[in-house]
Amino acid sequence: MRSCRVLSRTNEMDRMALTAFILWVFLSAGLVGCGGEEPEPQAARADVIVIDTLSRFGALEWPPVTFKHDYHTSALREANQDCSTCHLRDAEGDFSLRFQRLQDDDPETVMNTYHEKCIGCHEERRATGLSTGPVVCGECHRIEPRFVSSACPMGMDHSLHQRHSKASGDKCETCHHAYDPSAKKLTYEKGKESSCRDCHGDRTEENRRSMRAVSHVYCIGCHKEERSNQRPAGPVDCQGCHDLEQQKKIRKIEEIPRLHRGQPDAVFVRPASSDLALSKMNTVPFDHKRHEGVTQTCRVCHHESLKACRECHSVQGMPEGRGVTLARSMHDPASDRSCVGCHDVQKSAANCAGCHSLIPNGAMSDMTCQVCHSGPAPEAAREGGLGEAAVVILPPKATMTTIAGQKMPDKITLGAPSDLYEAAVFPHRQVLDGLLEKTKASPLALRFHAEEGVVCQACHHNSPAGVKPPACASCHTNPSREASLFMPALQGALHLQCIGCHLEMGIKGGAECTVCHAAKLSVK
Repeated sequence: MRSCRVLSRTNEMDRMALTAFILWVFLSAGLVGCGGEEPEPQAARADVIVIDTLSRFGALEWPPVTFKHDYHTSALREANQDCSTCHLRDAEGDFSLRFQRLQDDDPETVMNTYHEKCIGCHEERRATGLSTGPVVCGECHRIEPRFVSSACPMGMDHSLHQRHSKASGDKCETCHHAYDPSAKKLTYEKGKESSCRDCHGDRTEENRRSMRAVSHVYCIGCHKEERSNQRPAGPVDCQGCHDLEQQKKIRKIEEIPRLHRGQPDAVFVRPASSDLALSKMNTVPFDHKRHEGVTQTCRVCHHESLKACRECHSVQGMPEGRGVTLARSMHDPASDRSCVGCHDVQKSAANCAGCHSLIPNGAMSDMTCQVCHSGPAPEAAREGGLGEAAVVILPPKATMTTIAGQKMPDKITLGAPSDLYEAAVFPHRQVLDGLLEKTKASPLALRFHAEEGVVCQACHHNSPAGVKPPACASCHTNPSREASLFMPALQGALHLQCIGCHLEMGIKGGAECTVCHAAKLSVK
């Protein structure tokens, strides 16, 4: 009995060894890039789609498949075939984004659909001598895929919107509609057009398709129809919309007519009437018309809907605004949709970054609040009170220019000479005048730097605004190169501030010592 058990275990071990050997041969032949060989360099393509559909049913047993969509549509076009080869039409006659199915019934059906249709097509082409794709598991299911997606999101900016509006003969109902639940149909109401994303979210819900679905079905469908009628139209492939270089080639309209939707020219930014008792700040006169001209799309600010901010963001936060308070929605430095966050993004421009790159994100001077909060108290601007006619956008103050007439040194000697270099001679007046000129060229900078002495805080960053700030050595007293992380010594502070500014502003040779220091002549 014992010998039989030993024999049985031996046979079992032989079967395991044989299975392991067969698996090794299979992996070596099929799973290219799964190990053992140096991985191939990955190519980035805008049309790469990752097929991981089975992940919605549970963990994947094999790596997902990277699919080159444009590559396949091009092959189909050469064979006089179209989208219907891979995509079925739904009850409304629109193509489904799923491959050869309208819905995902169960994992086995979905898997078999891909295996039978994809491999079957490849085998048919191979039999006729045409170029084709893989038929072995490991050539599709690769741990190290040959291609990665470089797709960039596509949006409708003001320029592109104007071109579509003109092409449609200003028929806004072509794209803009709303769903009437009582009539159970799509309707259009002029003057109440909204962004597509206000209704179509990231996922399909009940009878409301996702933004991705409606964009690919209707936008591409319209482009294809226009092309079939021999009329100029937009792209119909992935690269045409989602490739960064192709996006840069999209023609821009320089003079874009204002998009009228009943919006005000100017408005008081204030809390809702129910929150007036909780508000502690004066209202903000907001130049809506001017901001329309410097943004690419209304969604820069109106990210969920075209309603007023206060309808979703209250003083204490509410579900409609995902708990984000009104104050945070305007002041969050980490969000490019907030006023402060958007303005911080503008500071990355070369003319601004020299000063602002070394200032903490979102940091503001003592006078910044009153630049915006210059309107009446919230009670005076409540609904039924002061209207749009009362909104006065005051021009920036001109006091900044008086700095030019102030008495201050033209040049300053910074630091002490070393064995190799002379002390740095800082052209104080020249630098200040340059900053003033750059500030005047920007309406945004002019408004926030109008108070006298604010521009001086570019270098005198921890001093009160004024034309006679204390010298650098007043704070950076330690003579050594390093003192602490938050208070570097004089030499470290000067190098950090000056070289940092030069690099951010793109000054030629900005990090070279001889830009500031004259080299000493060698003495024998």
